[in-house]
Amino acid sequence: MLNNEIFFPNLVPCEDHIWTFGLFFFAKRFLRVPNAIYIRRMSKGSEVRAKRTREQKFLYWLNASILGSKFLDQMLGKIEFFQKNIQCRYAMLEKLSTHMFELSFKSSLQIPQHSLYAAIKNKFGNELGDYDVLIPLLCSIINKYQKIIEEKNALIAKLEMN
Repeated sequence: MLNNEIFFPNLVPCEDHIWTFGLFFFAKRFLRVPNAIYIRRMSKGSEVRAKRTREQKFLYWLNASILGSKFLDQMLGKIEFFQKNIQCRYAMLEKLSTHMFELSFKSSLQIPQHSLYAAIKNKFGNELGDYDVLIPLLCSIINKYQKIIEEKNALIAKLEMN
């Protein structure tokens, strides 16, 4: 772990995902333990359980998606296999960022688009520099997902009534 600089990153949440990926990527051998159980303890004062507004919760998970993807990409960049196989590198990044973005997206439901835009712009605008023009694109994607969810829920409700 020390030779490959695998450590628990200072990312809350998703640090356990990144750390586990690092262990898998650099392990020389694996041992499968049948019926293994993963026990997750969350204390009352856990950062994940903190009370937040919808906008704060959205930014919390979006920030985890961005920072987690960046950290994972840096780790993958050190591994020859992922340097040579860009499709595998992309697949790993897509898996993590999609999972984290879905958590962020759930928090975005019923937040007006202009409020999402303002929240993202205030949180990430300076860090994005000239690329802050991508913020409306992100908001547009979120809006499309929200409409899909609303249509799905309406269809489910209609089917349940029949």
